[in-house]
Amino acid sequence: LNDIRLSEKIGLDAQVGLNSNYLSGKSNYSASGNQIVFGYLNPENFLTTEADYGEYAQNLAGAFGQFTFSLDNYLYASVSGRNDWGSTVEEEHRSLFYPGASLAFIPTSAFDIKSDAMSYLKLRAAYGTSSGFPGRYSTRGVLDIDARRFVTNDGRVLVTKSTNSLYPNPDLSPELHKEIEFGVEGRFWKNRINLEASIYKRISEDQIFSAETAPSIGYETERINVGRIDTRGLEIELGIDLVKNSEVNWNMRNLFTTYETEVIDLPVAQFYLGSDRYAIEGQPLGVLQGSWALRDDEG
Repeated sequence: LNDIRLSEKIGLDAQVGLNSNYLSGKSNYSASGNQIVFGYLNPENFLTTEADYGEYAQNLAGAFGQFTFSLDNYLYASVSGRNDWGSTVEEEHRSLFYPGASLAFIPTSAFDIKSDAMSYLKLRAAYGTSSGFPGRYSTRGVLDIDARRFVTNDGRVLVTKSTNSLYPNPDLSPELHKEIEFGVEGRFWKNRINLEASIYKRISEDQIFSAETAPSIGYETERINVGRIDTRGLEIELGIDLVKNSEVNWNMRNLFTTYETEVIDLPVAQFYLGSDRYAIEGQPLGVLQGSWALRDDEG
């Protein structure tokens, strides 16, 4: 619903809907070995043949709504909300609601500013949230069955059953990201200078990471929820029209971004992320940690 006039100066744009991201697949695979006659590529020309079949299905369904109110084309207020249902976690964690809101004010329209020095200025603030669901088969164990894992010299076939290297975590839940942002947009000097700048703070709760497990339990990794990770950042985009005439248009765009992270809360004191990187409370995410040899005064 677009451009609904609630009054002479107040307008409304609304969007409500449902969507679903359904993924499914099937695969058939066979591999043959111990060829009898070289170059004759036919399954009957091999002593051993292995077959494999696999299928999967997952679904992420959502219901959402967004309502944007405008006042005389210079003040805009928006509220939104979305609820997701994901099939890759256990039933008690499948539903997640996350809202959002934003406010924008355009002084050049509100005060009818018409100047070559500043043709457009917009001030904005926003609060937004988003979700992240893990990949499939992170919460339940998987059994791999191989009917012809080994064939001995006397022709005996050995059947093997093994678990996946990923340790199942039934308590795994979707991650939630919260972000607040303040920004400014402007066009200056006859629209030859374009500036967009924003500062933000993002709070990521229950963020999903793969952590190494103790080898004694028979698994290699486990997907876990990390308590909380904060990110603060600054983004600036500057565009300048160096040459602008009827024959030549030469534009330069400059992008600058910086951010820092901090691990606020962890379910454990620290855990290994891989490549000598760790998550440690009170430290940036992914700090390097290693070992070294202690030496006395004589080296």
